[in-house]
Amino acid sequence: MNHLVSLVFKDTEKEVNFELNKNTLFFGNNGRGKTRVLKTLESLYELIHKSDPKEAYDLIDKMYLEKLHIGDFDCVDLFKNSNSLKRQNIQQLNKYLRVNRLYFRRIQKDIIELRKELRETFDIDIYNLHLVFDRKIESILSKLNFISHNQRTFEYLSDLETFFSDLESLLDQYRILIRYEEPSFSYFATDNVKKVSSNLHRVEFHLQKLKSSYYEESLQFNNLDEKERKKFEKNRDKIITFLKSKKAHFITTDKADIEEVIGKIKINISSVNSKIQKWIWNNDEELYNQALSEKEKILVKIQKFNKLMMKYGNITLELDNNATLKFSKEQRGISFEKFSSGERKITYLFLEILFNEVDVFLIDEPELSISLNYQNKIVWDLHCLTEGKALFIATHAPFVYEDFKKFPGNTVVEVK
Repeated sequence: MNHLVSLVFKDTEKEVNFELNKNTLFFGNNGRGKTRVLKTLESLYELIHKSDPKEAYDLIDKMYLEKLHIGDFDCVDLFKNSNSLKRQNIQQLNKYLRVNRLYFRRIQKDIIELRKELRETFDIDIYNLHLVFDRKIESILSKLNFISHNQRTFEYLSDLETFFSDLESLLDQYRILIRYEEPSFSYFATDNVKKVSSNLHRVEFHLQKLKSSYYEESLQFNNLDEKERKKFEKNRDKIITFLKSKKAHFITTDKADIEEVIGKIKINISSVNSKIQKWIWNNDEELYNQALSEKEKILVKIQKFNKLMMKYGNITLELDNNATLKFSKEQRGISFEKFSSGERKITYLFLEILFNEVDVFLIDEPELSISLNYQNKIVWDLHCLTEGKALFIATHAPFVYEDFKKFPGNTVVEVK
């Protein structure tokens, strides 16, 4: 089967070609679109797992592709079909906004009042908190102003849902602040609090009206032309034949959120503990064996991490008897925050790979903020960690480029 992918983005004439069945490195100067190629691949693998056409066509539209060939399949019909579905939903979305404009205007008026009362109620001592609220309110008011003047506000249905979520988040923060009976909120004047509370309830009431109307309409949003829907699903299924229902994971060390990774490991540990508890109560031998197998997999991954990290500052991760995860460096306990920038990024990157059960890894600039000494080692270790999986990397680092080419079967693609 032909696994060649050819794509062109709408804002560039440059074609990018690569093969799905080969480990590939995308290289080129910053701003050329290497990361965007990885994100597009992530979206394609995500697309094949979308059962909701609304979510699928949103994803296709956000790829911003002018052209896409996968093997011998030209995706032009998929884009046309997606655009057709998008037009239908935009028409329905605009109708919803038009019919419910009065509620949006009422919320706009109440939010303006809330902002005024907020400024009058806060002490100067918590001015910074006031600024945070003001920025959130301005963002929400800007969108409400567009709706009130019948201007294009949302590109996708998901944008409206995000707006509802942002507004609810703001209201949640207000609810906390108006608990004036608690000592920590004694800076509120009682009369002002009552005004804030009253306006808050009005916004909540109107928001619930809007959401109820939206979810009633959402049945119509999804009630798309059956012929168009079937065409869409047929074209999507053609992509699945090439991607083979695999799962992909995009990783960037730009923001090394170690708590997210540790959270994944803790979920695995909790699964083991849950099975052991059930085994104790039910004396189920199968559950016990499953728990032992899962625990062994966790320990093997931690051991693999520790072995690789001996080259990067001799960092280790330990799982103690209380199922607590602890980092050490040179055999001394240390918090993740005290690692160097390069050590934090490599620790995060390796653990993200080890504790994500996917078929394809998409790694953006693994060399970011790490020393040349570490760059000389990282490509070899990435291949070790992703053995048996597909690996796609974006980089502009010469060491990473040269080392990647040394592996048999690997390909490099310049993104111009």
